[in-house]
Amino acid sequence: MDQPPPELIFTNPDLVWRGQFPRVRLGQGAFKEALQAVYRALEGKDYPFKQFGKPTNATYDYAKAMLGDLIKNAGGVPEATK
Repeated sequence: MDQPPPELIFTNPDLVWRGQFPRVRLGQGAFKEALQAVYRALEGKDYPFKQFGKPTNATYDYAKAMLGDLIKNAGGVPEATK
């Protein structure tokens, strides 16, 4: 019986990590791409994952929901400011 693979969550999509160091350094995005290439070669499909970090839609959706909750819990937005 096939079981789904373990869930992977990546927190930074950067392929390279820039900084003052004189050489380019690989970021977590490079690991994700390498993992996907190996998995795709073996299984013929992408490994399922969730991506968080900068900037992703999930990050903005979460912030929008949190801000909406704060506004609602504070009594809403006054009519004069809408």
